[in-house]
Amino acid sequence: MPLRASNKLYMTVDLKRIVLTTTASFMVATLVFHFDGQDQGAFLSPFLFSIAVILTNLDRIVINKFIAIALGLILTLPVFFITMLSAIGLSSVMGMGSIIVCSILAGTLMFLVNSIFIRMGSFKMGLAITMVASLCAFPLVEQMKKHNLGLNITTVLATDPSLFFISWQTLVGLGISIGIWAKAEKKPAPNIV
Repeated sequence: MPLRASNKLYMTVDLKRIVLTTTASFMVATLVFHFDGQDQGAFLSPFLFSIAVILTNLDRIVINKFIAIALGLILTLPVFFITMLSAIGLSSVMGMGSIIVCSILAGTLMFLVNSIFIRMGSFKMGLAITMVASLCAFPLVEQMKKHNLGLNITTVLATDPSLFFISWQTLVGLGISIGIWAKAEKKPAPNIV
């Protein structure tokens, strides 16, 4: 009786491209807040983040590249307003927990927006990682503020949202890039005779 091996799960990852997209997300957010400060940085940052994700993954775009950029910018606007209005509305009920819920909502929506015109290698895994990464943004900022600067987190986020935006965009950029460049597939093992 020949022995039959089971199917095995293989994963391929383009680590260079994941690092490129994550670094571009970080650089765009950092540069926006460095040059623009608090005036319009929080508003401009999501749009430049969307452009950075698109431009670092041009070879995975499934539609016309200019249409993808325009669509990414157009769909980022409702994501921004849905998230901000949800944060304001939920803050009276949930307090600081609304920031965590809304960052997960924004990360999920940004992943879904990008999945419209970018071919994803692993949709489910990328979505899950993006949600977990955006969940980690607020606690990460809280720990960075607590240990590095010794400031109260609620006061800092109310007056200086740049660190939160930079952390969130970097982590969500990582999740989106993993969804684009990681691919899991089952391959049958050869028969053992």
